[in-house]
Amino acid sequence: MQQVRIQDEHVNTDGLKLTGKQFIKQADNDHKHKSLLITKLLSRNRIKTIEQPSSSPIMSQIEHLFHILKKNLRDRVIRRVEEFEYILIEGWTFMPSSVTRCLVESIPRKTEAL
Repeated sequence: MQQVRIQDEHVNTDGLKLTGKQFIKQADNDHKHKSLLITKLLSRNRIKTIEQPSSSPIMSQIEHLFHILKKNLRDRVIRRVEEFEYILIEGWTFMPSSVTRCLVESIPRKTEAL
């Protein structure tokens, strides 16, 4: 199952590397986050989760990053798919670490609000 591979390779490994044992996985109620395989994987790796309403834009940090990328794309003239791909990669590459740090630091405050 692709979702298990993604969880294992990226979320769990990167999350644990970045935050250590304090890592808490944020997941909405989407079925792919609730599957038995995912639940077992999280349990086996002793990863805590925070439940949130399905498709909650307030808690979705990636949605905030996408919003920033879209805002930066508004004034760009894009004529080809390759150009669009290049601009997106450029946007991710040069995204200031202060933006992602701010989003990560906002999680406890947003969690309290739930």
